[in-house]
Formats: sequence, C-alpha cells, structure tokens
Amino acid sequence: MRNENLTSLIERLKTIAADQLASTVLQPRLEADMELELYELKPEILGYIEWLQPTGQGNPHALFVSRGLKVIRQRTVGKDNAHLKMTVTDGRITYDAIAFRQGEWFERMPAAIDLLYTFEVNEFNGRETLQLNVRDIKPTKDLVT
Repeated sequence: MRNENLTSLIERLKTIAADQLASTVLQPRLEADMELELYELKPEILGYIEWLQPTGQGNPHALFVSRGLKVIRQRTVGKDNAHLKMTVTDGRITYDAIAFRQGEWFERMPAAIDLLYTFEVNEFNGRETLQLNVRDIKPTKDLVT
C-alpha cells in the first residue's frame, strides 16, 4: 500500500466499523454466579467454594455481587499505586477487599458501590483473614450523590 492512500484506508475502515459494529458491545462482560447481601457472606461459604475446585480457565472461580456498599477505608498499594486496598461495609458486617489494577478508583470513589468479587482467605505474615478479591466496581445507581 502506498502512503498517499493511508488516509483513504483509515476513513474506509472507520465507515465499515461504524456500519458493522454499531450495535455490537465490544467490552468484555462479567457475570455473577450469585447476588447476595454482604452480611450473608459467611466463612462457611468457603467450604462450599472448595467443593468447586479445581478452578481455572475452564472452571472459573465463583463470582458474587453485593450492592450498596460503603467504603470506610481505602488506600492504594503496589507499584505505581496500581491496586486498591479497602474496607467495605453494608452496615451489618465489614470485610477487607483488594482490587488489583483498579487503583484509579481511589480518587473517584462514589458514596456507594456495587462489587463483583470472589470470596477468599488472604494469608499474610502468617495470619489468615477473609477478604473480597474485587473483579469489578460500579457506582450504586440508586445511591449516587
């Protein structure tokens, strides 16, 4: 292809993309296995999750969604503050959460959030705690201020 035809090619590709992809959602879609209130997330659930092992590419981890959560503490962690460590509550129970590669939320955290996450045990310095491993964060629509 000649350089003088590059502009023409770009315009033609944009037209084709607009015509053929206009109604197509091109972003990946995440779906929860179960929606539950945060206070319903009990340590016993980890035993049930263990029954689903092994997990991996063909057998993904169980994903949960909880809505209307309040972030009571947050901080960025990791290289370049790329990750977000937070504590969330539904008013009845509180859990720690880690959101890898989502540090950008630190500056724009809404008043209430919906979380998509896996439930897991975090082992750090010989201590085990329960935590949410966050896959996605969305503002809670009904409570956005």
